[in-house]
Amino acid sequence: MGQKSPVLKGINTLPLSKKAEDVLNFIHEKNGVAICAHPYSSRHNVFGETIFDYDFDAIEINGAIKKHENEIAKRAAKIMDVPLVGGSDSHSISQLNTVVTLFSNRISCMEDLVNEIKRRRCKPIRL
Repeated sequence: MGQKSPVLKGINTLPLSKKAEDVLNFIHEKNGVAICAHPYSSRHNVFGETIFDYDFDAIEINGAIKKHENEIAKRAAKIMDVPLVGGSDSHSISQLNTVVTLFSNRISCMEDLVNEIKRRRCKPIRL
């Protein structure tokens, strides 16, 4: 008999407000992690330098983003003293499996994932 997969529990409600600071507060109240996705992308509506005004728990490095934009995001993470994670989404076949997140410990449930990011036991790697 196979092992039963753990039930993934996450945030299953939406915040009442769409303001960034309210969304971040909502995530933190639910014991989640707020990760800023590609904050310096030239192709998306992004935070840019305003990233420093928010309480993010991590910053994403994404294989679909230009190298210099990821480098700026890496510097921001260092200044903010938050970990980096690898972006797992893709918008084309060429972007699949380009950047992933390597965790120091095995992830078996949502709580493990959140705790590893909060404890900075993760890093993005290019494949």
